[in-house]
Amino acid sequence: MDVQRAQAEFQVAIANLQKAKADLETSATRSPIAGQVLKVHIKEGEQLGSNPSSDASKGCNGIAEIGKTDQMYAVADIGEYSIAKVQPGQRAKISSPTNTFPGEIAGTVESIGLQSKSDRGAVEVKVRLDDSRPVAKLTNSAVNVKIASP
Repeated sequence: MDVQRAQAEFQVAIANLQKAKADLETSATRSPIAGQVLKVHIKEGEQLGSNPSSDASKGCNGIAEIGKTDQMYAVADIGEYSIAKVQPGQRAKISSPTNTFPGEIAGTVESIGLQSKSDRGAVEVKVRLDDSRPVAKLTNSAVNVKIASP
């Protein structure tokens, strides 16, 4: 009798273990990209939109912001009067107005926006940095961008 009861308890324990493994697997959060967590919007135990004071309930999509900090870009707002002089492939130099990183970082103009930001009269230009390491922990920092003449 004791053996049968022990076997039954063992089977229940195995079933509970399998259920716990399945629960863990479905509760895990995985990023669709390899990158660094920049900001967490949902704390452990919260559901998306469950906390009125959380960023997620204020229109933020997702539980966290992930950045590919191994390849960074500088975004420059170029005045409408100068944008005709900017072309993809031009070289650029990025510096920090607050010295958050030393010296200059070289880069290449990769894309030019198609719309003017009417409130600023500027067009967005993305510069792919040659070396992202000095700024990998400085997302959304202000920078100065100098684009070389064609």
